Amino acid sequence: MKAWIVENTRDYDYFDWNEIIFAENYKKARKLALQTELYETSEDFVHMRVRRYPDMDDTENLNRKEFEYKLWQSGWTWEGAFPLAPYDEYDDEKKARIDFLNWYSEYYKGSEEE
Repeated sequence: MKAWIVENTRDYDYFDWNEIIFAENYKKARKLALQTELYETSEDFVHMRVRRYPDMDDTENLNRKEFEYKLWQSGWTWEGAFPLAPYDEYDDEKKARIDFLNWYSEYYKGSEEE
């Protein structure tokens, strides 16, 4: 299925995050965007933007770990636990995977996502 990124266009620091949703077309994606946690905190649909995100197409059935690995490969970063270098700084896929798994286990330590 097609992946879409939902963004809040406000400039406030606490609104600086995105969500990925899956839908067949823009109209359905826009409707789904209005059901996201991001929308609930945006205060107004005017600040919502939905656009295609083909890097994540057909990933809706991945488990959380593999989904986040794919996001990381696509350029996403996370705050917390300990720093994880951007994926494109790695020359070795195996080393990148090991570092990601170490980061993931630390980031989600003690949570259900582990």
